[in-house]
Amino acid sequence: VMTFGASCSPTLAAYAKDVNAKEFEHEFPEAVKGITDYTYCDDYLGTADSVEESRRLIGQVIEVQKAAGFNVVNWTANDSEILHNLHDNMKSLSNKDEPERVLGLWWDSRDDVFTFKTSFHRIPGDMYSMNKVPTMREVLRLVMSVFDPLGFLAMFTVKGRMIIQELWRHKAHWDEEIPTAVLIDWRKFILELLTIDRVKIPRCYSHDLTHAQLIQLHVFGDASGAAYATVAYLRIVTAQGIDVSFVCARSNVAPLKKKTIPRLELQAAVLSARMAVAIKDSLHVDISEVFFWSDSQTVLKWIRSDSNRYKTFVANRISEIDETTDVRQWRWVPTKENPADMATRNVKCDFSESSRWFVGPEFLQRDEDDWPRERSYDDSESDDELQHRVCVTISVPKNPLLPNFERFSRWNRLVRATAQTRNCALYWIRRWRSKKGNRAQISGLPPLQVSDLIEAEKSLLREIQSENVTDIQCLKEGRPLPKDSDLYSLSPFMDHDGLVKMRSRLANSDVSAKCPIILPPKHPGTKLIISDIHAQHHHQGREQVVNSVRERFHIPRIRVAVKRAWHECQQCKNRRAQPQVPEMAALPAARVNSSVFPFVKSGLDYFGPFEVKVGRRLEKRWGVIFTCMVTRAIHLEVAHS
Repeated sequence: VMTFGASCSPTLAAYAKDVNAKEFEHEFPEAVKGITDYTYCDDYLGTADSVEESRRLIGQVIEVQKAAGFNVVNWTANDSEILHNLHDNMKSLSNKDEPERVLGLWWDSRDDVFTFKTSFHRIPGDMYSMNKVPTMREVLRLVMSVFDPLGFLAMFTVKGRMIIQELWRHKAHWDEEIPTAVLIDWRKFILELLTIDRVKIPRCYSHDLTHAQLIQLHVFGDASGAAYATVAYLRIVTAQGIDVSFVCARSNVAPLKKKTIPRLELQAAVLSARMAVAIKDSLHVDISEVFFWSDSQTVLKWIRSDSNRYKTFVANRISEIDETTDVRQWRWVPTKENPADMATRNVKCDFSESSRWFVGPEFLQRDEDDWPRERSYDDSESDDELQHRVCVTISVPKNPLLPNFERFSRWNRLVRATAQTRNCALYWIRRWRSKKGNRAQISGLPPLQVSDLIEAEKSLLREIQSENVTDIQCLKEGRPLPKDSDLYSLSPFMDHDGLVKMRSRLANSDVSAKCPIILPPKHPGTKLIISDIHAQHHHQGREQVVNSVRERFHIPRIRVAVKRAWHECQQCKNRRAQPQVPEMAALPAARVNSSVFPFVKSGLDYFGPFEVKVGRRLEKRWGVIFTCMVTRAIHLEVAHS
């Protein structure tokens, strides 16, 4: 027993229905398939090829559902002979001449067609009057009242969405009357809305579908500056001839942000590809071939090209089309024969049964040899979407094992990162060399040692000095430096560690500055060294930093480099910063305008108290100061309280 109205009741009912049906899977396979696949909540939809098969299927469905306690009633069919054996209380109670509601659609069982009604629930009758000016809220309510899930009226309903979009462009308010500029289109929409009851779409694609020789799916797409749409048809070839049946359609308004017509045509092509996938998944029909039609040769060229050639918008949509379709399935169709064109323009709708929208283009009734052939065209308009390729060159570091100097703000952090990188590289080298040996001897990464930091610092200093490649090469080969070299006057030499140092007369002493290491002044590594020494001396004066740097390094124009580091030090910037002087207000008029006499406009204040001797006692007195606000003259008085 399920509670009516509970949120879990529909799920429990569907589960009980399917579990019960599977128990009869071997006895009544057709009925079980219909119950599990073609039952929507409490509505069952079934089809058969003959009256006898229909009667047998109805009996099986009733028997299977009855086993679970479900009494299936309110039966209706497109042939009264099918329901001849059913009791009257199991048939539909509605008028035989009136259409039935089938999942929100109106089905005229007598003519076996889908139709529409012009009266909507909760829509007042005066909304259809040409004299009433509706509000935006009323417009939206009426437009959204047309229930059309399969897009039978897509060429009409898109007009309502165009009107809503136009109201947004005019920035209309919900409960205010729509502007006059939109009212004309709204009245045209109402006039066409009153005629949608003439629409009749056959429910059956073909009366000989099971014996069809060939079934093709044709999907047409088109776009304009206002909307883009797609519509699909089944082309069924039988022994009696060719049947073309409307399947479904979809239309969308173009976005408020303007796009080019080729891009909107590409959106329509994407919509066509998605619709074809949905149709093949939903229809239990053996579709032999699928064709996609577009009247935009620009889009066809894009689809037949490599998506990587184009910009992101076009490339992404071409990739989606390539995933679900084959390039050979895309064809060109003239605009005048494209039925999707009817859903992209604000023109009067043709609701007759012979309309191209419902029966498809005429060439589908002919052999494939008579279908439209693609013609040559000027493809210059598609060049705007080509992706312009740019060749970018980057400089590769000479030593990729060393970190980038500009990524670090501290010298000691750079040294430790370099040491860790060297350790990791040496570890993997040893591991690779011992691949055929005993791997048990290779343990994890060893901790950093002082010697690792020293070697890392030497590697960084060699990298800094490599800025002067020509001079380094001369020193390595033992050749004299050219006279125009920056290092010529420093008498440089290269020590056993590969570091370039300055030769001095203190080589035999034990001071650290006897042979300083030469560094270029503008290298990022030199800046880190100066900043590190500057921080070690607690941001003292520049001369102190200069002396400390000279204990190990020789940097040309060192004072300029130290001054640059001093100006870039954030802590020193904060210390040198001056508070912002607040802006003073303008002086009052009494202070700046002269008066006839002094003390006409005065300021008054008290000061004290102080004690005075009156006879033999002490009393308190206060001073009163009068200040002229113009001349700044003062006058003093004594106050007793």
